[in-house]
Amino acid sequence: MANSWNTIHIFSFGTVQVISDTQNVQVPFTEVEVEAQAVIDDIWANKPEDYRGEKTYHAINNFNTLFSDWLPKESSIESFRVQVADLDQSLLDSLAAAALAYTPSVTK
Repeated sequence: MANSWNTIHIFSFGTVQVISDTQNVQVPFTEVEVEAQAVIDDIWANKPEDYRGEKTYHAINNFNTLFSDWLPKESSIESFRVQVADLDQSLLDSLAAAALAYTPSVTK
């Protein structure tokens, strides 16, 4: 059975992108903010103990069943990786489900 999602990108410019075997969607961060913030907080809580960067990011790249990469906003700061075993998989799955189910409102 295929994964419900393969990759989740959380971009600092206000977009969440979820890629599955059959979909590639981009959603405004504000539309999935609760789910996205829970993922961000979980990754941040599991950062390496010696990490000294700020809780700001350029992008957070999440690869299903593998790991999450935190790419800091400041290019002079090292990125870090958290293995999926150290994360709450249900938070990632909830964010993916919310983004994949998102339907933009139609304004006339």
